[in-house]
Amino acid sequence: MEKNVALNYIRRRKRRKRAAFVSLFSSIAITVFIIIAFCLIYVDRFTVTTSGSDLFLTVDETCEVITTKLEAPPLLKAIDTQYTDIPDDIEEGLGSKNTNQYFAYSFYLGCKSERPTVDYSIDMTLNNCSNQLEDAIRVMIIRNGEKNVYAKAYDDGAPKEIKDGDTHESEPVVIGYTKPFYDNKHIILRPYSIVSGEYDRYTMVMWIDGWESDNSMKGGTVQTNVKFSTEINF
Repeated sequence: MEKNVALNYIRRRKRRKRAAFVSLFSSIAITVFIIIAFCLIYVDRFTVTTSGSDLFLTVDETCEVITTKLEAPPLLKAIDTQYTDIPDDIEEGLGSKNTNQYFAYSFYLGCKSERPTVDYSIDMTLNNCSNQLEDAIRVMIIRNGEKNVYAKAYDDGAPKEIKDGDTHESEPVVIGYTKPFYDNKHIILRPYSIVSGEYDRYTMVMWIDGWESDNSMKGGTVQTNVKFSTEINF
């Protein structure tokens, strides 16, 4: 009798341990799922193209390998961040520089023409944006060292602030202002000029602003492309 009681007690202890283990494992699994889900904000397709025979693209420092189309590797997982977390040397090097905090890509736009100077336009479009990421995405375009940060404007048309500080523990410090998107589809649409035989160096950086991101944006995606054209129709 005492032996049966002891065996029953041991079995109950084992069942409790198994139940506790399953409960703990389930909790860990749920936590991991939440973390992964939060990270599944990503930049999908990003292409750069030119139209017209005068313009070309390259990610070759010698500028010997040229093309009319570049396609950057996607950023498959990203966490929110802020402008002050973007490195000061983000322009250095060519090609992809993605991290888990931001998408970054550098390249040259070159010109070879019989004309001494060529006018061109840059058109960066927001082709596909889910989970309202357009409200929190920031786009920094650096052209020949000149930096501009773009964001969707407030409902009244006012530009959004560039903020610094701990996004989870403190009040932000306003250190500047963004430039509003050109419209709901175009991030930037504007003309430039380039001298034949010269190059404009571009760096495109995109991130999800930690001051505006929220849970509803989990799993969102962004798809953009940049087109340089000698046909200016705006």
